[in-house]
Amino acid sequence: SSYPRNSDLFVQFGAAVSSSSLSTDTVILRESASGTPVSFTDSYNASLRILTISPTGDNYNTSIGNYTLTLVGGANGILSSDPIRPQRLPENVVVPFTLSGTSDTTRPTIVSRSPTANATGVPINTAVSTIWSEPLDPTSVSAASFTVSWGSTTISGTVTYDPRTYTVTFQPSSALSALTTYTVRVNGITDVSGNSASSSTAYFTTGTTADTTAPAVVTDF
Repeated sequence: SSYPRNSDLFVQFGAAVSSSSLSTDTVILRESASGTPVSFTDSYNASLRILTISPTGDNYNTSIGNYTLTLVGGANGILSSDPIRPQRLPENVVVPFTLSGTSDTTRPTIVSRSPTANATGVPINTAVSTIWSEPLDPTSVSAASFTVSWGSTTISGTVTYDPRTYTVTFQPSSALSALTTYTVRVNGITDVSGNSASSSTAYFTTGTTADTTAPAVVTDF
């Protein structure tokens, strides 16, 4: 509900899909009440498996409000790009949503960090994460826009984004060095409306050991 009217729509697939199977027959945006199609442009990022949909129709506005995005499955649906055994999306995926009355012009901000800024004694097997104030454009989250470095050396690792929790996570390829200060830089991340986050820099220092303690339940609801 209240999705910003100036925002793109994003779909991330669980497997790579064939771009030729993404068409106005398999990706459908309509007014919910009348069923009238809404025109859009789209692009598919094969490496991230993300489809970006940019509505352009005059009938995409707040006076109508309710819309439905349908990804078509079944015999004529979206097809994976597996060269050995391509598979169809099993069934239609239907996503109803309502537009906000205003456009989003607010920059996304970091609301929490792990490790926290200037933390010390951080386990050498830690992952680095940030939680954001609003949904991000997943195609803006990458190893270029979220980096962890030691001095002038960028640490290798994998950057992922969880759209359910607005969390960006950097998982180092190997354990961090002990008693070392690392720099976390964010530059170039945007929200779903294209608003750019301010560049930021934070630091943390590792301890000498890895965290090998399993989590435990402290409160049961």
